[in-house]
Amino acid sequence: MSWILSRDKSWQFLQQNFSWVADMRGVLQDPVHHAEGDVSIHTRAYWQR
Repeated sequence: MSWILSRDKSWQFLQQNFSWVADMRGVLQDPVHHAEGDVSIHTRAYWQR
């Protein structure tokens, strides 16, 4: 199965067009396992690999 949310994969575009991406900002994670910060920071770092 294959699906596409958008051809524009920039984080800025995704935050502006998908509320669930913007909502990740400020959602805290356990600092022991995710010292990088909130869910948004973690997901963006993974996304941009």
